[in-house]
Amino acid sequence: MKKPDAHRLLDPKIGEKIPRDLAPINLECCSLEARNYFQKFLEHLELEIEGLDHLLQEWIGLAVLGVCQGFSERNLDPELPEHQEVFFLVIEDVKGVFHKISPKAPEDEISSLKRQVFDFGTQWVYYLDWKLYMSTELY
Repeated sequence: MKKPDAHRLLDPKIGEKIPRDLAPINLECCSLEARNYFQKFLEHLELEIEGLDHLLQEWIGLAVLGVCQGFSERNLDPELPEHQEVFFLVIEDVKGVFHKISPKAPEDEISSLKRQVFDFGTQWVYYLDWKLYMSTELY
């Protein structure tokens, strides 16, 4: 399994595959467990995003929510030290590609990107699960 690449968020072919009529990502679309994880991480997140562009703050929030959803789906504890790094890696990745995206993108493209950012956070947890646990079982 390959590590998730934030630069894929810049690939228009990826965004075209996401249906335009999907409901927006928010806390209600996530599991209760993911929402609880997100609430616990929120105070750390606020320090990370303070003073950043509003849309970038939203994207980081969506990516972190995706991470929380991934932890819930994979039945992993986000509070374990070996799992904590994922939050900060995802935040740095999102910050790294955000400024390469046109601020004047159409609304439907922005909506698609938001879903991709959420999915990116989830993919990171799946990668972490594979790297730490599944790959050692297979090899």
